[in-house]
Amino acid sequence: MRVVYKYKLASSQQVLELRRGFKVVHTGSQGIRNSVGEENFIWIELDLENAIENVVFHTFGTGHNIMNPSYKHIGSIFNGAYVWHIYQGGAI
Repeated sequence: MRVVYKYKLASSQQVLELRRGFKVVHTGSQGIRNSVGEENFIWIELDLENAIENVVFHTFGTGHNIMNPSYKHIGSIFNGAYVWHIYQGGAI
């Protein structure tokens, strides 16, 4: 069964328990305002019949150092005066 789930993004790095073959369908802000705008989220399509895997996501602000050139850009979030860039990759 395929579904889309929403996950709250951390301000720097986090590990999500997803299903193999997942697909990021959207990144954006929504809901309650905090000190840097609204909370940031990622929406991911999953097949619940697939095996579980841990996936690392990173959030960088514009102008911040992207620590590893192998990280894959997933999307960017415009949130008030800030733009956050979401990347996938790295060891758990």
